Amino acid sequence: MNHSERLAKLERVFAPADFEDRVLAALAVRKREMPARRRALLFRRAAAGSAAVLLAGLAALNLFVLRGPSSSAILAGSEAGLSDYNITEPVDYRSDLQTAANSTDAVYILERVSEASHTLIKY
Repeated sequence: MNHSERLAKLERVFAPADFEDRVLAALAVRKREMPARRRALLFRRAAAGSAAVLLAGLAALNLFVLRGPSSSAILAGSEAGLSDYNITEPVDYRSDLQTAANSTDAVYILERVSEASHTLIKY
């Protein structure tokens, strides 16, 4: 038996009398609700977009403005168990110069000395 013979043996079914009216009423309700759904969807997308822009702004602020020590430098110091110490010691060369001036074999090396260090010295 093929499908057309089986369908021919089945009893014919009709839609209820008010079926068309109920479908049209449901469509009218959906058309009225559609702008509210669109507003809700637009609000959700705007909230998600503004949150993404806010997070990107905070990340850029942290990356370019609030730069602290790099994480690799922090990790390198903590792994080695060492800390950086700034060492500043006053040096008095007067006694060396006086003894060298009294000696006949004195050699003077003139070098520019600055109080400010432009690079960090780590010991």
